[in-house]
Amino acid sequence: MKKLIIIPLLLTLLNACTSSSGLLNPVPFVDSPETSTNVVIHRAIPHGAFFDTVIFTIDGVDVFGFNQEDDFKFVLREGDYLFGYKYGFFENHCNVDVAIQAGMNYVFSLEPDCVIEME
Repeated sequence: MKKLIIIPLLLTLLNACTSSSGLLNPVPFVDSPETSTNVVIHRAIPHGAFFDTVIFTIDGVDVFGFNQEDDFKFVLREGDYLFGYKYGFFENHCNVDVAIQAGMNYVFSLEPDCVIEME
């Protein structure tokens, strides 16, 4: 009887962990090339844990799930944003305020221990 309860629970948990990869929601709308910039988010958190997905957020919205990917490239309009990521079984959250200027190229690294660092 216990197996009948545990197996569906494990399958549901596994599906929740694996379905959070790739683009989850669109990045904020870019209205003009003159007011936008290129951004790369690099996952520097090591792979290998069972609950391995790292979810990148912009202003609290889940945008991209890093599973096996190491980089997420996108275009963003200038402005102030709250970049963040969450990871692990208990979804630890990390955030940093970011000021994006038009015409620049930005590379941010998601590091272990709740660090989001501009390279």
